[in-house]
Amino acid sequence: MYTKPDYQLNWHHKFMCHKLELFSTGIIKNLMVFMPPQHGKSELVSRRLPAYMLGRNPNLKFVGASYSSELSKSFNRDCQRIMKSSEYSEIFRLSDNKDVSKFRYAERADYFEIVGYEGSYRSVGVDGAITGFRADIFSIDDPVKGYKEAMSPTEREHAWNFYNAIVETRCHNKTQKMLTMTRWHEDDLAGKIILADYDRLQQKAYNLKYIDVLIDKDSLSFTELIGEYKMLCDLFPDDILKWDIVIFPAVKEDASNPDDPRKIGEALWEEMHSLERLDNIKLKAPQIFVSLYQQRPAPEEGDIIKAAWFKTFKSTDLPKEVTKDFYSDTGYGKQKSDKSATGCYTLHEGNMYIWDLSVVNLPFPKFITNYKDFITRNGYSYKSECAFEPKATGISCVQQLKVEKLDNGKYINIVEDKPPKDDKVTRAKSITPILAAGRVHLLEGASWIQAFLLECKQFPNGKNDDQVDFLTGVLNRRFGDELTGIRITIIKKKEPET
Repeated sequence: MYTKPDYQLNWHHKFMCHKLELFSTGIIKNLMVFMPPQHGKSELVSRRLPAYMLGRNPNLKFVGASYSSELSKSFNRDCQRIMKSSEYSEIFRLSDNKDVSKFRYAERADYFEIVGYEGSYRSVGVDGAITGFRADIFSIDDPVKGYKEAMSPTEREHAWNFYNAIVETRCHNKTQKMLTMTRWHEDDLAGKIILADYDRLQQKAYNLKYIDVLIDKDSLSFTELIGEYKMLCDLFPDDILKWDIVIFPAVKEDASNPDDPRKIGEALWEEMHSLERLDNIKLKAPQIFVSLYQQRPAPEEGDIIKAAWFKTFKSTDLPKEVTKDFYSDTGYGKQKSDKSATGCYTLHEGNMYIWDLSVVNLPFPKFITNYKDFITRNGYSYKSECAFEPKATGISCVQQLKVEKLDNGKYINIVEDKPPKDDKVTRAKSITPILAAGRVHLLEGASWIQAFLLECKQFPNGKNDDQVDFLTGVLNRRFGDELTGIRITIIKKKEPET
């Protein structure tokens, strides 16, 4: 680059510059860039691009946002230094034929104006506000600080609220948006935006009869979702709200991206981040490597819970007289809360067989009705146990269902489970001996299996974990003593001999 001659250009930087050129000319309206840390994306997107676009159109209102105001300010200051350089002035002669002394303009760390023009560059953190500023270009670079914040539902919701309450309210019909980040979590800001736009485009395609059915996005892996989203975008080339998405993992895993010229197994930037170094990171922290370096926020092969551990069964594989029991992990029945997951299962010869699984988000009265319908159609009998985890609305459900009757006039055998002592991840890890032994079977051909397995594989980085909560709850309830024995044995094996 002319304004930074020491910049080490790799092939992916050249591709990025091509995309940024299309963005700067308006051919690309909205752009997402997902790349590993320290691979040169911020230098291009948050330092060089603002200077370049303001040079080409000094009347632009450019707004840049990051997880903190300090990071955003640093990008702003760097942009000012670039625009004051002699190299920049040779290309963009913004001050030619202008008497600077006649103009009053601001020049601060978080905001500067282009002398003699209407343009400006404003910086803000995701916890800040920019009331009164119009954005022609709104660029968000790293909206989440790190792992701790990315794993926090509160922080993820805060970033989403910032996008809707701050970013969107500063935009107009011609505003262009850019989001640059590394993917930490499926439900991060990028994930929420993509899912929302996927729903919009899919419904649009369905209404116009371009597609025959609506696909449940919860049944799609991240890679599948991106593929489906890009297909929908291709159906509407003139749609001004769709996003162009650039994804480059640190190590190439497949040939799904035609823009990636690497061979499978090659590092993205070998000179700076060698394959040997990346393999070492993967060895030490596979979960972080998959999300942060591979830009796949949830491992498709399973990290804690593996899909290959589950077996399938047919109804004819079990005796006809087996008892069907039920277990529920409830949410709050609000739009943004966790959903309620209820499963029907049978214990037989030391194995668990799951017949059906219902995941709903209903207000309390409707959930009670739905629950009674679910256990009735799945063969509830006087031998059945109906257990609830005592959290969220679980205790209220137990109290209400103890006085409810089924259509046959019989009361329900409701049981309140013990409250969990550990966090979700610890509980999920505790059940892996049972799962890895192939002792959990799923009803062959059931419609809920795909979404169930996907959620299990993506845990704990997935958007949903209601079915995982059901699984950990019911296994700990029915195999608790056995699992405790396994944990004690493991601990004893780790103790040094005396």
